[in-house]
Amino acid sequence: MNTQPDKNAFSEDRSRPATTPETPDAPMTAEGSPEAPPTEEPSEGNGRPRRSRKLVVAAVLLAVLAAAGTYGYHWWQVGRFIEETDDAYIKADIVSLSAEVTGRIVAVPVKDNQRVEKGDVLVRIDDADYLASRASAEASLAAAEAAIANIEASRTLQLRQLDAARADLETAKANLDLAETEFKRKDKLTATGATSKQALDQADNALRLAQAARDKATAAIAADEQQLKVLDWQKKQRIADRDSANAALRQAQTNLDRTVIHAPRAGLIGNRGIDPGEYVGPGTRLMSIVPMDAIYVVANFKETQVRRFRDGMEVDLTFDMLGGRTVEGTIDSVAPATGSEFALLPPQNATGNFTKIVQRIPVKIRLKNLPDDGLALRPGTSVVVRVNTKPADE
Repeated sequence: MNTQPDKNAFSEDRSRPATTPETPDAPMTAEGSPEAPPTEEPSEGNGRPRRSRKLVVAAVLLAVLAAAGTYGYHWWQVGRFIEETDDAYIKADIVSLSAEVTGRIVAVPVKDNQRVEKGDVLVRIDDADYLASRASAEASLAAAEAAIANIEASRTLQLRQLDAARADLETAKANLDLAETEFKRKDKLTATGATSKQALDQADNALRLAQAARDKATAAIAADEQQLKVLDWQKKQRIADRDSANAALRQAQTNLDRTVIHAPRAGLIGNRGIDPGEYVGPGTRLMSIVPMDAIYVVANFKETQVRRFRDGMEVDLTFDMLGGRTVEGTIDSVAPATGSEFALLPPQNATGNFTKIVQRIPVKIRLKNLPDDGLALRPGTSVVVRVNTKPADE
């Protein structure tokens, strides 16, 4: 049996307003109506943020690889040839001045840290005693020279006497020859009776007198020659006295000169330890001069670093005192032994336990040119040294 739908019920359902299903958890607005549900964000499932992150990571890796490659290339080309040490210091050939004579200081015309030039007066010592010593030496020298002059005059007179004695000898010889001839003639005449015995006696007497005159002249010559020898000996003695007096004068003058101490070279005064009025003696330390225009660097490299070092190699010097400024230099020389070998008490490793320690070898480095403010550098300050040992053909 066919049942017809109830038209009235259908129309009633259509006329009934539609209702929204209740949402139990939906928040309500102030007017009592439910809030609209939030809009959903796009999920990561679309892949765009993940690809961006991968690109960033890849870029960072590429940058790291590029930096590592650049560093590796630089190390291979340059870095492996660089030897560096910070165990290095500025040095200078400091001149220590000491007194050479005894005396009281009367003046010190220089101050601490003052710059001086070569030849400037640094210290004056009382010179009264040394002036007296020089005057005494001068008097002794004058006396010795006067004695030599006196002997020279005596010798000249003695030579004249010797010449006269020799002339007298020649005369005596001539008279003797004449007397001998006369005696022989009278002797013959006496034998024949042509002359008297008295004439012969007179001739004999004349002969004897001539012989005596000859002997006297000969003796005078011998005495004069002996006197000349004595004078020569005295002259040598007086010459020795003169040389001694001259040496004493030079020593007195040297001691007098040492009472004024001059600067042996230009530089800055340091470690001044004396003042006027103090008494000093030989060896007393007075002060030091630091030659600031002749500084150099001594770097202590490990024994494993110096095998490629050669004289004249280029060096970069970084001075802490100049705020890290770098100055060029060259290797002057490498020490012939490690620093420990020159120590006052060298190490003895022949007995007991042994621990191997890498030794250091001093390397002397000359600066090519001092910077404009190079005089600000001071010996003893620190330096960082870098030596490029790369051969020229690499």
